[in-house]
Amino acid sequence: MLVFFYVSRSNPLLAEAIRVGFERAIEDGSYQRLVDRMIFTPWLRDQLKLENRSVVVVLNPAAATALMDVDPRHWMVPWGDLLDGDISMGRDLCETYSLHGLCTR
Repeated sequence: MLVFFYVSRSNPLLAEAIRVGFERAIEDGSYQRLVDRMIFTPWLRDQLKLENRSVVVVLNPAAATALMDVDPRHWMVPWGDLLDGDISMGRDLCETYSLHGLCTR
């Protein structure tokens, strides 16, 4: 799933404020803490059992094109590694910083 923020072209100050705030939240770790607390819940971790799953990549040229313009630091999922075939198991995803919170603790 890809999620983007869109703002009116007539409001570049808002776009810049969102970008700067997002960059700061990534740098200080508060974005990851928010994701870990609000999305990667214990229930989701228990149900997903990510480390035991196989990963199947379905190529989507439209998504790949959209991802080319996004700074990889902004991805929760390591799309480049997935598309390159470097990840085949959930335990590989568990080793990534942004998804580590989805794995058994």
